[in-house]
Amino acid sequence: MSETKEINWRDKLIEEINLAPEDHLPILYNVAHQLRLNLEQQSKLNNELGDVIAPFAGAWRDWDDDDFEDFLDEIYSRRGQKGRRARYEEILE
Repeated sequence: MSETKEINWRDKLIEEINLAPEDHLPILYNVAHQLRLNLEQQSKLNNELGDVIAPFAGAWRDWDDDDFEDFLDEIYSRRGQKGRRARYEEILE
């Protein structure tokens, strides 16, 4: 059995930064800073989207099969993706 060693990513990142030339440190800082800000923003957007979508979870649970089929037909028709409907049905078979 091979023993897996957990990687400490913070230490590896610091090691890489320490190996970078001094004049490149401002660039590395900007990349890391912007990445962190973007990840925070994305996380916030995902949480907000989840708050909007969550009330609809399971909304179709009470539909009978015919109603659900009609709904899917309408969605595929509106989106012009009739080929996807056929692929969906193949998956269900």
